[in-house]
Parts: sequence; structure tokens; C-alpha cells
Amino acid sequence: MKLPEFGVRRPVFTTMIFVAIVLLGIVALNMLPIDLMPKMEIPTMAVITFYRGAGAEDIETKITKVIEEQVSTTPNIKEVTSTSEENISVVTMRFEWGTDLDEAANDVRQRLDMAIMNLPDDADRPMLLKMDVSMTPVLLFGVTAQQSYPQLRDIIDNKFCDQLKRIPGVAMATIMGGQEREIQVNLDRQRLEAYHLSITQVTAMLAAENLTLPAGDLKIGRTDYIIRVPGEFRNVEEIGDVVVGNFNGTPIYLRDIAQVKDSFKEKERRVRINREEGLIVMVQKQSGANTVTVANRIKKTLPKLEKKLPPDVKVVLIMDSSEFIVRSINNLASTVGWALLFVVLVVFFFLREIRGSLIIAVTIPVSLVVAFCFLYVGGYTINMMSLSAIAIALGMVVDNAIVIYENIYRHHSGGESRREASIFGAGEVGTAVMASTFTTIAIFFPIIFLKGLTGIMFREFPCYPPSLCGCLYQRKSEKDSSDGFTTSARNGLQALKPPTGGC
Repeated sequence: MKLPEFGVRRPVFTTMIFVAIVLLGIVALNMLPIDLMPKMEIPTMAVITFYRGAGAEDIETKITKVIEEQVSTTPNIKEVTSTSEENISVVTMRFEWGTDLDEAANDVRQRLDMAIMNLPDDADRPMLLKMDVSMTPVLLFGVTAQQSYPQLRDIIDNKFCDQLKRIPGVAMATIMGGQEREIQVNLDRQRLEAYHLSITQVTAMLAAENLTLPAGDLKIGRTDYIIRVPGEFRNVEEIGDVVVGNFNGTPIYLRDIAQVKDSFKEKERRVRINREEGLIVMVQKQSGANTVTVANRIKKTLPKLEKKLPPDVKVVLIMDSSEFIVRSINNLASTVGWALLFVVLVVFFFLREIRGSLIIAVTIPVSLVVAFCFLYVGGYTINMMSLSAIAIALGMVVDNAIVIYENIYRHHSGGESRREASIFGAGEVGTAVMASTFTTIAIFFPIIFLKGLTGIMFREFPCYPPSLCGCLYQRKSEKDSSDGFTTSARNGLQALKPPTGGC
């Protein structure tokens, strides 16, 4: 039994298939993550090393070159570039597309462990960062304050950022700008010389005194107590009371040779919000989380968080990446709505058949909803590229439906019964419609073989099957008492849609 005949003779079975497909599509749509661009893993890593107080030349010779020599032997590495500036070294590694970055990261870490032995002792441990598109901020908040500005960074960190991190889907909440607390010890050079002390001695004594150490355990009866010796500084006065040496048997305190101040770090950047001094809070989502859902959760929680802040602290939303995504989806929905309207009007204008126009219009939402099933199974997201693929396939779906319906209508107008017109009309142009469809497939299918960023961006185009279920027939629920078939089935008003894409 051919497909057109199967759809006409078994309308109930066909309807059940479509109902199942629509339900699966709706469920998949609710479970699909929404993002701006497709998921992509850029094969790039960066090794960042801080060496505070060192110039660019020292950074290059003592850190950058050492790390470059080790990581350049990593398998599948394509290019190594570096930047050496004051206090920081950045070594960037580009790998071949398709490289497993998790495995590559393990290889790089092994080589970094070897490089650490040759780095200066006072340099920080190198940090390995993988470039990830999901690191793009979801929301940016600007925070300003008047009286609370000196403590604004601590207030936002404790009462705002910590609460944001507890929201499902939020990965990080990073603060940029503001005043960061710093304990400054300003040494008097003349007094150091008078007491025969060096900066190295003072630094070593401060480091030794600012420690909390475990001191073993103490057993009393059946109870085992864990003992620790707290030694970290709690205030500025304790720092000034540190003994850094002795002179002629007299202890020398830090306050005797230096001025200790509870102050702030020197500003490297200034942040102004609405012409007022402030800071920025950058919120990042977890990898794979729904951008729109995470943004809505944060904005819903925002009024509760603002109540916990001092009255003079104002939080302003600067950037919301979910708005662009929502506008794009709304534009697509608007496009589909206009397409439905114009299809109905055009088909009715030429065929003077409102029922046929409506049934052809049904092919559009059904074809869209089945696409979401394949997007979910394929691990894709609703993004600009997948929406563009749906919009491109939309035109072909409508074209194929109109061609088949018009031929069925021609057969029925020539005197054939509705059942015969549905079967022979659809089968007659089925080969031609499939040929035109496969022409489009031939254009987009080679995209799946592309590599690099282009392949990642456009891979969803050939993998979008907008009308897999189009090989079956749409039907209306209206019954005809003469033979028990649906009126739409007998009239051949179901739109046969061969697939317009495939993986």
C-alpha cells in the first residue's frame, strides 16, 4: 500500500500519529535550552600566571618562556601565543578543531606541573582556563551607593552575590570595580636602618605570625578533641603588635618601624553608573542552562535581595542577554502567524476553498513542532541558527503542501471521487516534490562535513528535519456520514510533505 493510499484509508491511525508527534514536540519545546548561539567548544586554552611586582621583561624570561617550552609539546596543538605584562603572563594555546579539550587540559596540566619547578618561588600557581561561550554574562547589574560606598564591595559580595549563586542555573556572580580592602604597611626606611632590619625579615615575620595551624588532638576519656592554634590577624592593632626583631635585647614591634593602615587598594579601573561611582556585578549561567529561565529567576528574586541591602544602595540592570533571545523568538512566532494568514488568503484566492486553505496552513505549526523533537534528541538549543533553519524550511513546507493540494483538487474537479483524487493526486506529484526537496538537501547536507567555527555554527541547518511526519496526512475531525472517512481525507485536503532535511 502506497503512502497516499495508507493515509486516506486509515485516517484514525494517521491522526493518532500526528497527535503523538505534536505532544512530543510540545514536551521537547518546554525542555529545550534557549540560548543566543549554538553550543560550541572553542579549542582554545589560556595559562594565566601572576607574578606581582615584576616587570614585563622579568615576566617574559622567568615565566612566559618557561611555560611556553613545556606546553608547546602538547598533542594536537596548533598555535601558541603569549602576552607578558607587568605582574601577569598569559600563554594562549589553540588546538585543532575536534580536539577533546578535557583530555588536552589534562595533558597541559601535566606539563604545567613540570614548569612550576622552574618558576620563581613567589610567583602564583598558573591557572588553566578553557574558552567557553557559556562564560558570556547572562545579566550585568550596576550598583551605586552614597554613604555605603567604601564598604559597597563587601556588602554586595556578602548580601547580593552569595544569594545569586544559590539560584538554580547560576554559576558565578563576579564583582568588577568598587573599593577593595587592603591592609597597608608603610615601612620607615630610616628606622629599618637604625634597627638593622631588612624588608625580607619583616615580611617573613608577618607571614609567620599570620597563620592558623593544626595542633593535633587531645583525648579525654572517650572524647577526642581536635586542637587548632588560631593565629591569623583579626584587626590592625594585632598587626602592629607583631615582634619583627630585637635591638640590644629590646623587642622591636612593627608599629615602631612602620605605619599600619586599614585602607583600600589603588584603583586600576573606575566604574561609573549614571555618573555615580559604583561597581558591576556580572552573572554567568551554568553550561547547558536555559538562558531565559535563569535570567527570569534572577529578576524575580531581585526585589527580595534589594530589601536586604542598605537604603542608599541602588541596583540597576545594565544588560540582559535574554531579551534579545525572547525578541528573536517572538519575531519567529510573528513570522509564522503572518505566513499562516497569507497562505490561507493566497490559496483561497486561487482555489476558492477555505477548507483547503486551512488544512494547508496546519502543515506549518505541525512541521515546526516536530522539529523541536529532533533538536532535543540531537542535543541542540533554541538559538538564532536553529530558528533561521526553521524559517528557511518553512517556505518549502508550504510550497510542497500547495503543490500536492492543487493536484488533488484538479483530480477531484475532473470528476474523480474524493478518495481517488486524494490517492492519485498525491502520488502523481510525489516524485516531483521529493526531487525538489532533495535538491535543497543536496545544498545543505555537505555543511555537516565542515569543520571549525563554520561547521559548528551552521551544522543545525542540514540536521533540521522540518517535515519528517509530513509523509503522512493531516486530517480534520469533521466526519462524513456516507463512508465513514473524514471529509478532509476524502477530499484529499491532507498536505503530503516529504522530508526537507535530514542528518
